[in-house]
Amino acid sequence: MPVVNRKEGESFDSLVRRFNKTIQRSGRTTEVKRRRFLERPDSPLKSKRKALRRDRINRQLEYLRKIDQYDDVMDASSRRKIISKIR
Repeated sequence: MPVVNRKEGESFDSLVRRFNKTIQRSGRTTEVKRRRFLERPDSPLKSKRKALRRDRINRQLEYLRKIDQYDDVMDASSRRKIISKIR
């Protein structure tokens, strides 16, 4: 932990400001933020299922592009319906 000593005649606000600068320079805040939102990796089976579902959806949307009905699907509600049917 960085240490900041108070200089003679220094106000509390400037001391806090100097302390915050030293903390930012040390990189502790970026490390804490990175660790805060770190997600655990999925199990191999779960990631495989996600990939298969993503592939199925992409194949269906590619098929709709080929038969020229993709623009009709781009409406969010109808796209959700198609994706729910693919599951």
